Amino acid sequence: MAAGTHPELQGEGGYPDRTSKIQAAIVMAGPMEMLTGSVAERSRTGQNSNSNSWLRGTVDQKPALYGLADACAQIDQNTCPILFMMGEFDKPERNQASRDKLQALGIDTGVKVYQDGKHGCWNQLPWIDQMVVDMDTFLQEQLGAAAEHDGK
Repeated sequence: MAAGTHPELQGEGGYPDRTSKIQAAIVMAGPMEMLTGSVAERSRTGQNSNSNSWLRGTVDQKPALYGLADACAQIDQNTCPILFMMGEFDKPERNQASRDKLQALGIDTGVKVYQDGKHGCWNQLPWIDQMVVDMDTFLQEQLGAAAEHDGK
């Protein structure tokens, strides 16, 4: 079930008459899996584990919460198109499972890997200029298609 339709991931404020469904997303070098892989490993060892701080416990202490936070596990036929952007040295393989799942479901996805880029290259020169162009192109394509589909 996509996060936009998952009852436990809906808020109670703001605009109850509007959908929470995301129309397009860009992932900036982030891991998508929380229950497995490097995030789970760091959670168990406590080594540089942001997830332990954010979710106030380890993957073993709070597996249900980690499951809700696991974006790869949430991917289904209702998931929006996702573009993955990262530097060459930011481990592009760590979100391969999500890209494979999206492709298998026929959901638009792609990956842009920026030469010589490290983690955080998206807000640094020389990468930022090309990344902004790539983001704009992706969002124009996806949101333009969404507007046409909605009859706008």
